[in-house]
Amino acid sequence: MVQAIPAFAIAAYSFIVAFVLGTVIDKTIGFRAKEEDEVAGIDLALHGNGYAID
Repeated sequence: MVQAIPAFAIAAYSFIVAFVLGTVIDKTIGFRAKEEDEVAGIDLALHGNGYAID
């Protein structure tokens, strides 16, 4: 029990911090690229270069 309480506290703290950071990132810059960019190719859309696949 002596180790279980701090372990739970750390797990709860980690979850809360990750949730807050994820929410902030999602609301500001977002997690995903636009659907058009996904179809065209992420390398080309986001980085300006891509690989030619024949």
